[in-house]
Amino acid sequence: MGLSILFTYLCTLMMQLSILIPVYNSDCTTLVATLCQQARSLNLCFEVIVADDGSKLQDIKAANRAITQWEEVDYIELPHNIGRAAIRNLLAERSHAPQLLFLDCDVVAGHELLSNYLRYLDSDVVCGGIAIGGDPELWQHNLRYRYEKHCEPQHTSEQRQLRPYQSFRTTNFMVRREVMLRHPFDERITNYGYEDVLFGKALKASKIRITHIENPVGIDDYEDNATFLLKTEEALRTLCIFSNELRGYNRLLTTVDILRHKCPLRLLALVHRLLRWPMRRCLLRYRCPLTVYQFYRLTYFTWLLQKQQ
Repeated sequence: MGLSILFTYLCTLMMQLSILIPVYNSDCTTLVATLCQQARSLNLCFEVIVADDGSKLQDIKAANRAITQWEEVDYIELPHNIGRAAIRNLLAERSHAPQLLFLDCDVVAGHELLSNYLRYLDSDVVCGGIAIGGDPELWQHNLRYRYEKHCEPQHTSEQRQLRPYQSFRTTNFMVRREVMLRHPFDERITNYGYEDVLFGKALKASKIRITHIENPVGIDDYEDNATFLLKTEEALRTLCIFSNELRGYNRLLTTVDILRHKCPLRLLALVHRLLRWPMRRCLLRYRCPLTVYQFYRLTYFTWLLQKQQ
């Protein structure tokens, strides 16, 4: 037993990278297998920690338990959902390596994802970005796919580096463990959205540099239009609650601040009340112009602001 504890302690001292994956209602077995294969081929001393944040789908949870067969993998199941911020903080606290690689559970890892990150082990925070995949014919009526493709030019490392803190996303990033523990995600955010933006703001306030590189993970599966619209509304409710803290870090907030000097926001809120259901039907059933989605977001947010007053 003493030798076993000593061996574990020595392995912890040698650890180079902790790969941390929060999971909710998604099968992550392929991603974990890919990452383990990459790490082994690089002779990397690593660990993978997967934390299920109270998933409701029992078949998914059963499938994910298979990853416990690999000695490098630690799998945690939480009895209830604690939120996107808290689950990442928990993973950081459970980690052992000086560098932490956070990945969303539903992404596709590129062949050189880990080797590309290893070049930046001396950096504080590194963001690899995303690549929008999937068959255009298959997803041509999918609202999230069309929105992500529209935003794709903003995903390059050059564009992200122009606004490094505002462009931070939790999907795919590496962070020094000591930085993460000093600046955890804000656990006041328990619902969907903007925990990454507040994290970026905290890093800027502490003058911690974010480096954006071209090392994307792929996204090739998209929620249906109804689910995406519900997530959009949930994110906007979060934005409304934290609007004072997020001012200057969100383009929608900037747009609303400009508009409030030109017309009463209650008029936009009234437009939303009158057109909400026709706009929703269009967004859910048809291949609406993305301008309808953007207008829906704008009017829904102004409606929330008016309710808050």
